Amino acid sequence: MATLTPADGATIDNTGALLKGLAEAKAKGEAFVLPPGVWAYSDLLNADGVQIIGVDGDASVLYALNPAKAAVVLRGAGAGITRVRLSGPVQTPRLSPAEPSRVLVLG
Repeated sequence: MATLTPADGATIDNTGALLKGLAEAKAKGEAFVLPPGVWAYSDLLNADGVQIIGVDGDASVLYALNPAKAAVVLRGAGAGITRVRLSGPVQTPRLSPAEPSRVLVLG
């Protein structure tokens, strides 16, 4: 699995490691297990046919650094997210595209 570094105060950007981990999980046909901690990201996270699973209740947190690209995009058969808390800065006003949504489900 890709190396993730917990974000202290959501300052460390884990986008590359998260995307790499999602790609590896898809290639192996496995779920992507998100360890406990705050995992900050600054771009859309695409879970194409991948189940994202957190551990220990809501101890696994995905923290969006960029409100305009805060979505975890679920697409394809088997895609999903469970036991993961989604967080980030409060955005105002609501942006019109779908990307600021916390979860975006596509066909």
